[in-house]
Amino acid sequence: MEESLMTTLCAHCPAWLRTLESCPLRADSDSLGWLMVLFSVIPYLVATLVSICLVIFRTTRFFILAVLLLTQQILNEFILKRLYRMPRPNGACATTFGMPSSHSAFAALTFTWVVLHLINDQTSRKWYSKMLNLLVVVCFYIPQPLSRLYLNYHSVEQVIIGTVEGILLAYVAHVIIRRVLIPNPQHQFWRLCARLSLANTMIEATQHKLESELAR
Repeated sequence: MEESLMTTLCAHCPAWLRTLESCPLRADSDSLGWLMVLFSVIPYLVATLVSICLVIFRTTRFFILAVLLLTQQILNEFILKRLYRMPRPNGACATTFGMPSSHSAFAALTFTWVVLHLINDQTSRKWYSKMLNLLVVVCFYIPQPLSRLYLNYHSVEQVIIGTVEGILLAYVAHVIIRRVLIPNPQHQFWRLCARLSLANTMIEATQHKLESELAR
């Protein structure tokens, strides 16, 4: 009976929400339900925004973030989910596998990436500016795994594994960039960025910090 009811609700969910795997639990969902839907849609909005910023500003910072987000999606959708082959919870408005949660991985990756960037910020940005950025990140990304549970798209296990995956992927990328790429301005990766006419803002920020310390 419950599964039949969920099937009916899924059938009445707008097609674009079904495509984004963000259907509300009830047709007359309350404010909290629609808030969870909004949080569930955020990854698609952020990915679009990153792509637009990459086209407009053409910097290595946006390029690396775009590559990282794309890598996470490919890893989830084409490798891990097919490897685990774990179904979603009963009644979920999606027929694809659910392990691990891509939304949770996206949220954890983006959150970890921004936090690590703020910790290692090479610019003269004030502490309150960093705290404001951190607050925005917390408000936008922390609720995303919870929205996947609330909307019945993932189990707790799937959300936890997705979150761990996102944190590890962001940390590994951060270590590679800080210990391998930035110390080597002639690395093939930076040459590729130059061929793509991307401004190397990450190397420039490091050089700016070194010049500031030498000037003291």
